This record gives sequence, C-alpha cells and structure tokens, in this order.
Amino acid sequence: MTLDQLTDFFSMDADVKALARWSPPSPGQALEDIRWVAADVETTGLNIKKDVVIAIGAVEINDLSICLEQSFELLIDADTHLESDNILIHGLSQQTLSQGAHPKEAIHSFLSYAHGAALLAFHAPFDKAMLEKEARTHLGVSSRLPFYDVAEWLKALCPEAPSHLRSLDDWSHYFGLYNDQRHHAACDAMAAAELALICLQKARSLGVTTWKGLQDKIAARMKLEKMRAH
Repeated sequence: MTLDQLTDFFSMDADVKALARWSPPSPGQALEDIRWVAADVETTGLNIKKDVVIAIGAVEINDLSICLEQSFELLIDADTHLESDNILIHGLSQQTLSQGAHPKEAIHSFLSYAHGAALLAFHAPFDKAMLEKEARTHLGVSSRLPFYDVAEWLKALCPEAPSHLRSLDDWSHYFGLYNDQRHHAACDAMAAAELALICLQKARSLGVTTWKGLQDKIAARMKLEKMRAH
C-alpha cells in the first residue's frame, strides 16, 4: 500500500468513526431548535446478539413539525434466512429483501442521514442496540447513538393516561392516531414521531422549553413513578 493509499485509508476510518458518534443537544437548547429523528428497525427477531436488521425507517422533526420530505427508508439484503413467523409479522419476504441495500451501505446511509440529531424510538434501547451492532459489524466502529425512549416520555409526561398502556398500538389508539401498516419501519417511525410531538407539546404546556428542562422533567416523573410502585 502506498503512502497516499494509507493516508486515504486512515482518513476514511476517521470519517466513519466521526459519523458513528455525536453529542446530545446542549442543555440550554430550545426544544423547537433541536433536530429530532424518530427511527424504527425491523429485524429477523428480538435476539440482539443473533438477529440482524432488515429494514430501517426514520422521520425527521424540525421546528416541532414532522418533515415528510426528509423521511428515510431502506430495505436491507442481510443474506440471512427468514423464519415464516417473522415474515408474517413484518411482511418482508426473502425475495423482497434481495432487492435491498447491502448492510454496510444501509447503516452508513442511516448514520449520514441521522448524524447530529437527537434520536427517538418507541422502546429505544432495542433500536439503539441493533443499530450500534450493525455499525460495529459492518463499519468496524463502536458507535454511541443518542437515543431517547418515547415510551418512557409518554409514561412521564402523560400520567393521566390509563396504566395498562404499553405498546405502540396502545398509545396510538389512546391518542386517536392511525397506523395501518404496523411492523413497517417507516410507518412505525412515523407513529413514534407523532407520539414524540405530543410529548413535546405537553412538556411545553408545563413550561418546559429547553433540552435540560425536558430531561429534568422526565427524570423527576420517572423517579416519582418508581417510588409509587414500591
């Protein structure tokens, strides 16, 4: 390898590492000034170690409005066997996925799209873990994606809601939102974005205007809920 090739290689490696990590919003940043990206992944199963991502959907929120023209959706040719039960859930066949993007291209495209945003997902720890695994597997980088859990926000900011609400469907129905394609990455990302906007508007009605204020409000409500549970 020539000196120029080595320079290009290490430059590319540094670029990928930078792409896979970014900071959360600054404490005093106004909620309406934050770029949010609500994301959802479809996978071959729920085992984070064994299963892989086969679709990524995402929707951007800017100025507290959903930007449909800035949405993101990719199917992924993960070159893996799909169980019939799994196909029934997300409706993605082996043939359909064979037309998708290579996993390396897919995770690189998503990171490029989402870079710098505060990431949102319903039950975010799963989406975060799966996407970080994809980055580690296919890009060779250890990523730290700033994900925040819309399910946790809902419990913290909507204490008046019935206690039995648990799933994305439960909360969507509670707020009268309609999603006719559940377990479709882009549609589930849209549902998460709509629920996140409800939470952000609720926070603002409570006088919360900054990122730190939102984090403090959610932490305080979650602490209170834990104390009540005991």
